[in-house]
Amino acid sequence: MIAPVLHEQKAKRTAGFNALLGGILIAMVLGGLYLYDTADPEAKEGAVVVWGVAILTALIIWLVLPTGFQILEDRIRIRFRLYKFDIKFDSIKAIEYPMRSPGWGINFATSFNSKDIIKIKRGHVRDVTISPEDPRLFIDNLPAEVRVSLVAPPYNSGK
Repeated sequence: MIAPVLHEQKAKRTAGFNALLGGILIAMVLGGLYLYDTADPEAKEGAVVVWGVAILTALIIWLVLPTGFQILEDRIRIRFRLYKFDIKFDSIKAIEYPMRSPGWGINFATSFNSKDIIKIKRGHVRDVTISPEDPRLFIDNLPAEVRVSLVAPPYNSGK
């Protein structure tokens, strides 16, 4: 049985995050061009390798960045292009917003601004960070028992 989606948001990607990823790929392409422009035939082979690594890096980034977040009846679902990652409500110990410090865990945040990031605490290295488009709206759409009992200060929904 497919659980109904109670709330859904796209992943937020900030300009700084996109610039960092784009800058890395552009640097790799330019490095390959520099190698290719030299007269040394081995350097040309190196350029092809660098371009191959740049393409592989772009593919991996495209595959591992989250595309969106869903709230289902009993879990939060993080959607990716080829797979999904579920966090059951009963495994959540606290929700920290805005995030104070990243710490250890699984980082699916696509923003550098702590006001865009929600930290879902599940215990030590199992913590997960996410960046929905509107974090406050996302938290407000969590079921009341999760939102009221598990959302840590300084968050205040105003309700």
